[in-house]
Amino acid sequence: PATVDADRLLADVRVLAADDMEGRAFGQPGGDRARDHVAAAFAQAGLEPLEGGWLRPFTARGIAGENVVGVVRGQTVPDQWIVVTAHYDHEPVE
Repeated sequence: PATVDADRLLADVRVLAADDMEGRAFGQPGGDRARDHVAAAFAQAGLEPLEGGWLRPFTARGIAGENVVGVVRGQTVPDQWIVVTAHYDHEPVE
């Protein structure tokens, strides 16, 4: 069975909270870096992308962004999935 790796989780939090992520705002370079980090972490954890890939585009306030979506297929019933998503962006307080 899968377990949570506390060290890996803390390392991911540190990466995503780092100053070079520039607040992880979507449509910005820091947000793109955060998105790519999350997609790579999903792949490393053994999730599968949905048909069409990891990214699901959206638009908010006229700015395009992408959320990351992966699935865990059922072992007994492969047509049943657990869907895992990441809402990774954050707007800095001004």
